[in-house]
Amino acid sequence: MKYLDIRMSYKILLVIVVMAFFLGIVGLSGFVAIKELSRNMEIMYNKRVISLEMLGHCRILSKNIELTMLNIITNRTDSPERSYSKDAVIQNLEEIDRLLVELQDNSLDAQEQASIDQLLVQNYIYHNSLSTVLRLINAGDFVLASSYYEENAKGYAEHIDRTLWQMMSQNQFLADKQNIDGQQLVNRFSNGILLLSIVFGFIAILAGIRFTKMITHPINEMVRQVEQVASGNVTALSDYVPIDTTDEIGRLSRSFYHMANTLKAYIQEIITVNEQLWEVAYQDALTGLPNRRYFVERLNKLFSEKTTQHLALLYIDLDRFKYINDTLGHHVGDQILAAVAERMAACLPDIDTLARLGGDEFILLCQNVTNEQQAATLAAQVIAVFEQPFSAQTNTFHITCSIGISLYPQDGKDMDSILRAADTAMYAAKQRGNNSFQYYTSKMQQKVLRRMELENIIHQTIEKEGFQVYYQPRVNISSGQIVGMEALLRLPYNGGFISPAEFIPVAEETGLILSLGAWVLRTACKQNKQWQLAGYPPLRVSVNLSPNQFNQKDLLLQIKRILTETKLPACWLEFEITEGAFMNKAAATLKAFADIKSLGIHISIDDFGTGYSSLSYLKRFDIDCLKIDKSFVDEIGQDSKDSSIAHTIISMGKSLHMMIVAEGVEKQEQLDFLQKHNCDQIQGYIFSRPLPPTEFEKLLQKQVRFA
Repeated sequence: MKYLDIRMSYKILLVIVVMAFFLGIVGLSGFVAIKELSRNMEIMYNKRVISLEMLGHCRILSKNIELTMLNIITNRTDSPERSYSKDAVIQNLEEIDRLLVELQDNSLDAQEQASIDQLLVQNYIYHNSLSTVLRLINAGDFVLASSYYEENAKGYAEHIDRTLWQMMSQNQFLADKQNIDGQQLVNRFSNGILLLSIVFGFIAILAGIRFTKMITHPINEMVRQVEQVASGNVTALSDYVPIDTTDEIGRLSRSFYHMANTLKAYIQEIITVNEQLWEVAYQDALTGLPNRRYFVERLNKLFSEKTTQHLALLYIDLDRFKYINDTLGHHVGDQILAAVAERMAACLPDIDTLARLGGDEFILLCQNVTNEQQAATLAAQVIAVFEQPFSAQTNTFHITCSIGISLYPQDGKDMDSILRAADTAMYAAKQRGNNSFQYYTSKMQQKVLRRMELENIIHQTIEKEGFQVYYQPRVNISSGQIVGMEALLRLPYNGGFISPAEFIPVAEETGLILSLGAWVLRTACKQNKQWQLAGYPPLRVSVNLSPNQFNQKDLLLQIKRILTETKLPACWLEFEITEGAFMNKAAATLKAFADIKSLGIHISIDDFGTGYSSLSYLKRFDIDCLKIDKSFVDEIGQDSKDSSIAHTIISMGKSLHMMIVAEGVEKQEQLDFLQKHNCDQIQGYIFSRPLPPTEFEKLLQKQVRFA
């Protein structure tokens, strides 16, 4: 179908306007004509009414004349009354003449004009006859006057009365007929005008409807396509409206079609960009797995739907993954993470969501897991994924993982609580040992709360400068003399002390150990220098160096600055380092050891025997002292294995020309054993527990006094 040309539609619209204008002119003209006709007919009717009134008045005057004349003729006495009657007759005759003249001027047609002319003639003759009768009466000839009146005047009077009556009847008839005909004419004219208006109005309405339909149909079609596009139905743009492109609507439709196809291309581009943005927002770039944001929204959606009855979260953290990043670089670590993600996604196809939270942390979401046994089966499948080694850049890595398990609704009613429970359980699994999983328990939450409390206590104590340094003497096992001391950090709280075994790990995890370690080192060096200045025999003070401190880039600069500030010779300072602090970075450790030793500082290995206990690093590193861990000393004399280990450590250290110190010596049998096997020094409650500076100084005073 070809639609109406807009230019032609202008003509049609012009025709419709002209028709409407003509209809208005006709209606207005008809209205004016009807009003004029009605007015003219009203004038004519009024004229006839006036004529009727005048004719009636003439008739009354004629009757009065007749009665007056009879009275004059009958009453033959001469009196003033007769004179008055004569005058009345003359006046009435003159009034009739006047009225007939007015009727002549008010006449409506020739017939009426002729009748009035006749009346004027008759009235003239009648007037003359009455004048003759009045002269005879004035002459006193009543008989002749009566006879003349009866023979002449009376006949004219009757003729005039009859003519007047006929004219009145005729006028009344014509007035009524004219009124009726006028009303009928007006009604017919009005009905014609109304019918004509209805016909023209109906034609205009039909033309307008047709015109509107032809104009609006293509526009409505374009509106439909716009609505389809707005609703996301891009395929609707293929429905092209075939309109003559020479008119305005055709050009508009063609332009719209081209615009729509351009819009379609833009929409496709937007869809592509949105997909890319989705990948950026919800997909982990390294592994291709959903990221933390996607996982959180997925979990939130499950809780908001209120239909989830059971689910399990498995919080997965790779064991010792930091070692790979630190030794081989993050690019190797990234390859392993991608391989781990790919293998888990392939081996665990039935899970709801596998996501990477960040770093080496992954999380599994599995619905409809109702008990711990099902969760354990799933955790075992995850651990089995890591049984085969992973390869990256010609290197093979055996990787394990620690898994924390939380169940909904047992371990939490909302997203935050269930996720926090899984995270807590994962840390508990790491503490138990690598390559294992752990269910969440309420006790774990208590530990988390305790850890948070400890962190707050540490912060508050640092702000208040409330930490203290205690000193425990190191005694020569042969002479019983104090030859050194270990500086130990103490955290006062509520009238007592929080165990270092409890708050030191928290300080290490939060990074606060760096500032605390520097403070302990400065305090210990300053105190040792003060005792030397006080005249006490020089003692070497041992300060524990945490793994975080040992790995500081500016450690050497910090040590130099503290020694300079406190003016303590480096030979009277010793660092105690655990085996785990330097085993992961052999090359860096060698340099750090060399830098520290170049200052003249002694180095001892703390808690020896509980870590790697590798003979290779004892040979490679310049170590001055080995400290036997308290766990081996406790069972000396009771457990033959611990006694053998202690003896072995002493023998090995002696062969490497190292000083041997036994920690935690509390019993005499322990002291006897150590003396028997030539241990160099002891440290423990059998001699003294850690003491505040004032109490430790008293020990120094005693030693000076008994020396």
